[in-house]
Amino acid sequence: MSTPIIHHANEGHQVELAGIKLFVKAAKEHTNGSWSLIEYHAPAQFAGPPPHSHKIMEETFYVLEGNPSFRVGDEIITGAAGSFIHIPVGTVHTFSNLSDSPAKFLVHMSPGGFEKYFDELVAIFKEEEKWPPSDMGKLTQLFAKYDTYLPDKR
Repeated sequence: MSTPIIHHANEGHQVELAGIKLFVKAAKEHTNGSWSLIEYHAPAQFAGPPPHSHKIMEETFYVLEGNPSFRVGDEIITGAAGSFIHIPVGTVHTFSNLSDSPAKFLVHMSPGGFEKYFDELVAIFKEEEKWPPSDMGKLTQLFAKYDTYLPDKR
């Protein structure tokens, strides 16, 4: 049986990287592996991750503040507080915050576990002299470990 999880504002396991701040509100060990939830603070002019998809995981975004953009397939959506974006398995997507103000949104991931990706990404980031690294091998392995696949560029 799971135990209740209570995190107030700016609480939860915190991860910081390149101006991004994340608070893990629920990790897979809190939800019997079913899902995870992070609060994502994206700085102004944040380019976001490369377009990618997942073979197992679904993601859902809920905008709390700001105007982040989401690419879902070929569609671009500019979010506002209250916007809800669900990404089914296999859908190429990304997000960014190209506005001049920070953005904050929740990311629900099912099944859980992807929240550990960010800790490992920080470790790789600290090892590298420049970003993105010239040898993308570690990053490619990290993507695969966490069910993240870049579109085939044929």
